[in-house]
Amino acid sequence: MATDGSERGRYHRYKAATNVVLTWLQEATQPKNTNITVRARSANVAEWSVSQIWTAALEVVEAATPVPCRILRELGTAVRLRHEYSLKMPPDDGHMHVLNTFRAIEARWTPLVSAKTPTSTTPFDLTTFSPPTDATDAAHTRLVARLEGAQFQCVFFLLDLDDMNREVKLAWEMFQRGEMSLIAATAVTNACVHTVDELSKTLRIAHPHFEDLDHIMAFLVCEELLIDLVVGNADLTLSTAVEVVVLAKRAMIDEFRPAAEHTIAKALQTTITAAACLIDRVLNQYETPSRFGDLEWTATLDTSLVNLQQGLHTMIKVLPPGTRSAVPDGFFNRHWPERHGLASSPSDLLKTFLAHILPVFLLHDAGDVMLPREPTTNPLFTLLRTYVKTKRVPVALVFACQSLLWSLVYTQGTSDAHYANIVDDTRVTIARVTSQLTTCCEFADGRFVPAATASNMAMALRWLVNLRVTTSPSKPFGQMEVDRAWFNPYMAGQLLLTITTDITFTLGLTTIDDIGQARAMIHLYNALRVLDKIPANKDLDTLVAMFERGKSLWLSGRPTSRGDIGCGRLLARSYNAVKLTSRDRLDHRSAAQKKMQSRCDALSQRRLPIEPAHVSKAYRYVTRTTTSDDGPLTKLPRALHIKGVIDRDHDCFQYLNLCMVGQLFRGAWKEMVTAFSVSDLLLVPLVPAQGVVDGPRRETDANVRLPNVNLFFKLLLILCARDPDDHRVAKAAEAMMHVAERMHEAYIAPPVVTK
Repeated sequence: MATDGSERGRYHRYKAATNVVLTWLQEATQPKNTNITVRARSANVAEWSVSQIWTAALEVVEAATPVPCRILRELGTAVRLRHEYSLKMPPDDGHMHVLNTFRAIEARWTPLVSAKTPTSTTPFDLTTFSPPTDATDAAHTRLVARLEGAQFQCVFFLLDLDDMNREVKLAWEMFQRGEMSLIAATAVTNACVHTVDELSKTLRIAHPHFEDLDHIMAFLVCEELLIDLVVGNADLTLSTAVEVVVLAKRAMIDEFRPAAEHTIAKALQTTITAAACLIDRVLNQYETPSRFGDLEWTATLDTSLVNLQQGLHTMIKVLPPGTRSAVPDGFFNRHWPERHGLASSPSDLLKTFLAHILPVFLLHDAGDVMLPREPTTNPLFTLLRTYVKTKRVPVALVFACQSLLWSLVYTQGTSDAHYANIVDDTRVTIARVTSQLTTCCEFADGRFVPAATASNMAMALRWLVNLRVTTSPSKPFGQMEVDRAWFNPYMAGQLLLTITTDITFTLGLTTIDDIGQARAMIHLYNALRVLDKIPANKDLDTLVAMFERGKSLWLSGRPTSRGDIGCGRLLARSYNAVKLTSRDRLDHRSAAQKKMQSRCDALSQRRLPIEPAHVSKAYRYVTRTTTSDDGPLTKLPRALHIKGVIDRDHDCFQYLNLCMVGQLFRGAWKEMVTAFSVSDLLLVPLVPAQGVVDGPRRETDANVRLPNVNLFFKLLLILCARDPDDHRVAKAAEAMMHVAERMHEAYIAPPVVTK
């Protein structure tokens, strides 16, 4: 189940708190006999005016109705968020009117709470409060209320955006200091990008005209102008008015002005001269220092975000599809000469991004080579593809590009996390994983490689080969430009995160046990360790610990004594003694028939699938899935929390390519089958070309068609439990030692900067 970042935003929390309070207030003031006063209030609490809320609150006080603690707590949340909004905004009578009403209600209700509650952090003097009254001009009041409500939601959205930007900066700053891995910093950034995307979509659902940052800023900077436009033009909607202001603002570029004048004149049904005057008025408001325009009222945002939005919009409008244009120096901003001076902020990197990084992505054609989870592990490239297709600049794209620039700011210089080191180490990792998958695809024995495994391996290998071709120099772009685009810190981290999540882990989990080799090897390794027949191996121990998190191998816990070895494997195959007994009681076949076809045993021993979400919390964070154990997410992403989750999982097992581990286990499986001459013990002959007929349906290589080999490994576990000194146990220990000695071949070999 995908998480919803909008549920963690300030506006959602404010609405949830006020809805709880107003719903309780409606129930508390509903008398047994309906009177005129109550009937005047709408049944929908969202339609209540401030004066109606105050009247209902006074009814609670007059009736001395006990107020639950949770209601006062929710009211305090609404007051706190409103107060935070007031600190960021210029004085506003409408907002302070609502805030003071909530504070007055909180002060009146506090004595009605039976339990002790914490005192308010913002004391309120009731003697200075004037009760609210309904306005006389209903139409104008509705317009102003709509503008105030939209502004309220916009400011909360920008404050959430500010929080996400702070977490991104913290992540890359910690990466620079060596306190966070590249993959963890990327995971933090991805989580923030996804959250911003969801918050912006929620904002657009409530206000469709807020399609990008330009429309949001136009609404905040030109609020009075919007009121004049809507009031002065009876047929003009608020959405159209915002669009007119944005169009006028973008007319600051001379090439766009003639078209803007004609469009505005048509929308307002006025002359070209009047449209030109409106454009000049809008541009004057933007050029005048504004509290909203420069975003200085936030903690970490500045004009670089607005400039990046403008650059992205201009780039996609001016540049023809499939072409690249050379721009004069200083066209976007000053050049970034890393050798001679370091960039101090994303503003210094704007030209580098728009002129040298963005064109590489705009001219790239990914085709159909996409991994299933790539949209979540590589959100920047996904947003860029949508940007090229729709020619729109969503807020999430601007934020993701800004995050890329922050990653460059914090990786410039001569430290170990230097940009060039990231490029080299990422190339080495990609080459190593490609080599490992090539080795996996060359395993020729079809009897031990199901068709689904071969197909999935080939798809992943094709993606890696395509990536290596994409990141090689081409006719339009040299090696420096390609490296700057594909192997900048954020993009390189996304590629490594995609490889780690989608190939070496998720695909690895589907292939590590495709013929049952992982269950056999892990159970056998654990049994040999219990018997102290082989020394401990760090890599195999981490795999055992990984499988302990799920229920696929250790259904009732990892066996730690000889007596639990055989029972542990039976439970892992869903063996249920009670169910078997019940079926035997209803089975009226003869003993000979039961021996010839052990249907009950087959039905009661099915392998449980290995689900990545069950064994890795990092996987759930990266792919944005949840399980029943995670609980609801009620807070915005935090860098330190995500770092801990990613690091714990990476230290446990994410340094291993599970695809390669599956091949090592497959080789050990084959080695044991050959060494013990299992084919001589088979009850059903193996015929690879025709399949095996066992009962009414045909089994193929794609299914697990080696029941006798599985029976052999079951026999080995029984020997470990009953006769650990048997020579076959010694041979199995020798084969397991060979696997342990080769486990280093499955290392992903992460870059030095990710350790």
